[in-house]
Amino acid sequence: MSRKGDMTTVVQPAERTYENLEAALLAFTLAAIQIVDGVFTSIGIGMFGLEMEANPFLRSLMGTFGVGETLTFVKCLAILTIFLLFKLSSRVTWIPKAFKGLILLYLFAAILPWTIILSREVVL
Repeated sequence: MSRKGDMTTVVQPAERTYENLEAALLAFTLAAIQIVDGVFTSIGIGMFGLEMEANPFLRSLMGTFGVGETLTFVKCLAILTIFLLFKLSSRVTWIPKAFKGLILLYLFAAILPWTIILSREVVL
């Protein structure tokens, strides 16, 4: 049920179950990507130095508090945020779309570059 100009909609139970499953899978995927990015970043910085971190704020925190401590804190904060957004996703319909956008952003802006850089240096 939706009124003109009203952002609320009533979702049927079957739709809600599917939407909750979709949001849960997207949240899990995004959290997993955060962990992979943290591991790749840690390996990359260990091999090439702090200069490999593209984010100047994170680089500064890493210089002050340490790489492991900073990555652990930032990635835990990111995963907590993902969890809280997931909990809101049944009422805020744009959250799954935002998760999809963030997944693509992280894959192309973080995971893929680190994969290319590390694959050139690491012999498996």
